[in-house]
Amino acid sequence: MGRHPPLGLAPAVVAVVVVLLLLPGCASPTSPSSTVDRYLSAWSHADYSAMAALVVRPPPDFVTFNQQVADDLDLERATYGPGTATVSGSGARVSVTGHLVLVPFGPLVLHTTLRLTDTASGWRVL
Repeated sequence: MGRHPPLGLAPAVVAVVVVLLLLPGCASPTSPSSTVDRYLSAWSHADYSAMAALVVRPPPDFVTFNQQVADDLDLERATYGPGTATVSGSGARVSVTGHLVLVPFGPLVLHTTLRLTDTASGWRVL
């Protein structure tokens, strides 16, 4: 027959397992970097609705405005890469490099900065 652990050890093991399972729920549901990654992925795929879901109080015309800008630029494709997030309290900044291809002009490299804030539902773009 196999040996059983002493009864005093079992409750301690159960307590450790429960704590380890609950700890991730205590952390913020997102980080600035994960929010930026999702935002930039959506932007690269022209998924302006997904972008709007990551913005604090997006304007009502967020989707149509961004689509119109892409159409006006005759944007063939775009990819965006994040720099390192700089966090200060409940705010963060992340530099972004965009690689765009515009039909009439060819490749274009842009640099911008995203500002974020930590909200009750996680980090969001301002």
